[in-house]
Amino acid sequence: MVAKVSEGKKDWQHCVDSALIGALGYALLAWTTIYVTSDLHAHATMWPADAVILALLLKHPKRDWPYILLAGWCGNLIANVLTREWTPGLFLYGGINMGQTWLAAWLLLQVNKGDSLLDSARTVLGFVTCAGLVAPLVGAMAGTLVTFLSYGEDLGSSFLSWFLSNSLGYIVVTPFLKALFEGSYWHGFQSRGPTEKVEVLGLVGTHTLLTAFVFAQDNIPLLFLLTSSLLVLAFRHGNSSVMAGVIIIAVIGAVATIRGAGPIAIMPYSKGAQEFYFQFYLVLLLATVLPVATIVSSRKTVMHDLAEREEALRLMMSHSPDGILGFDVDGMCKWAEGPLRKYLGIEPGQMIGRSMDTVSPLAQDLVREMHRAARNDIALPGTFEFTPMLRPELVLEGSIGLLRRNCCIAGAVINLRDVTVRKDNEATLELKALKDDLTGLPNRQGLRVELEALAHSPIGSTSLAIVDVDCFKAINDAHGHGVGDVVLREIAQRMKRSMREGDFIARIGGDEFAILLHCDLETARNACQRIVESVRQTPAFSEDTVHILATVSCGVAEFRASDLPDQVFHAADVALYEMKRFGRNGVRAAA
Repeated sequence: MVAKVSEGKKDWQHCVDSALIGALGYALLAWTTIYVTSDLHAHATMWPADAVILALLLKHPKRDWPYILLAGWCGNLIANVLTREWTPGLFLYGGINMGQTWLAAWLLLQVNKGDSLLDSARTVLGFVTCAGLVAPLVGAMAGTLVTFLSYGEDLGSSFLSWFLSNSLGYIVVTPFLKALFEGSYWHGFQSRGPTEKVEVLGLVGTHTLLTAFVFAQDNIPLLFLLTSSLLVLAFRHGNSSVMAGVIIIAVIGAVATIRGAGPIAIMPYSKGAQEFYFQFYLVLLLATVLPVATIVSSRKTVMHDLAEREEALRLMMSHSPDGILGFDVDGMCKWAEGPLRKYLGIEPGQMIGRSMDTVSPLAQDLVREMHRAARNDIALPGTFEFTPMLRPELVLEGSIGLLRRNCCIAGAVINLRDVTVRKDNEATLELKALKDDLTGLPNRQGLRVELEALAHSPIGSTSLAIVDVDCFKAINDAHGHGVGDVVLREIAQRMKRSMREGDFIARIGGDEFAILLHCDLETARNACQRIVESVRQTPAFSEDTVHILATVSCGVAEFRASDLPDQVFHAADVALYEMKRFGRNGVRAAA
């Protein structure tokens, strides 16, 4: 609660300070311009006072506007009372000036949406339209009528004088005062380094001396020189320095012109016309130099942002787990970042100037294919896997993206990431999917894979044996599934030990196994007989007084040239059925 009260008090004090600045600043500027540019009845030919209030309105939220406008009206009344003969119309002058200033501020908020006055061509156009045309036009109509009724001034000249003095005052002075009230000059100066501070002071000082020189003599019209010095300020320090430079010209030039000195005073026109011409000259300076300053400021901002993003991108890439390489259209490396020594055995700096083949020949070939596909508006996936020559223990995945410039391929970027662990996990999962969890032997899927491999690359005579544990259900029923599992594991190990090198065994069912033997039918039958003997010789389970002696039955069939795996499997299964039907614990070959 205390924080809220304190914060509200600070806002209130800030509003009061701005109102005081508005009243005193307005009164001083208005008194000066009325005194030196008017006959105390007609409108002043220069009127920068309203710009003070407009700048303050644009700086403050709308809730503060009534106080600032009231302060401006008081400043206007004070200046008019001190310089003009008293009439009731003096009350109206302040109201008209504040009304047109409020209108300018309100229109600017609607048009520019709170953006800075001179950020872009759009905001500049909005500022000139609202503050330089619409608002002064409305104010001029009302002010001309009051002047006619109060002093009997000519309507045409009075209207033109009011409109031009207010319009030019808004355009020339408001941007400078707004930046001044917001502290942009002070903060901008403080944020610069020592060298830049000296440069700013030097350039502004030089511009001031040049301005004083131009307006100190009336022999040679050197007004064009000030455009050059403003351009230097624009290129070096942007909008803020240009606005400050124009104000310097405005102050020095106005003093000289009002005193009848300088290049403006030698013009063969009346003093009022000279003063209007001088203000037009200031506006033309702004119109000439501000676009340049806006472009320079925008480019500096963009370059600053790009530099920050480039540095952030460099840090991200240097600490990224991915290796990132950029190649030109000829496939030569232009830049490289990331742990490339870990991935390729080459430091990032050593990759510069090397061809894409240094990464992998697959990359070069794939980029060519992607180029051909892109010419036909076909999007080709740019992913490949390879094992680096200098890091054979790794598996890397490369992702290729094509760089485009003006609708043409300008190069490629390759991201490298280590997928060794992922590939190992995939291999483990694949192997697990082909393996029986209980016995550790391949399962039915594993047998199918082996049969497919055999069909694609036959290696001579091959036979298939189907092995079934005799009366295994009775073992499970009598001793439980836990003991049954132990019996299956033991039988599987005995069969595996009895097999020859190169033979393949898989568990294809609950108590059923399949064996691929790379031999003819007779040799396979003898091998299966040895398996039967190895199983029945000793108990498959022994614990305390429980001893389980298990036996197995086998059916064997040979692959012939035209046989399909299912046919051979069926023949071996029929032979197994015959063996179990006529006694079990033995081997029978298919007819």
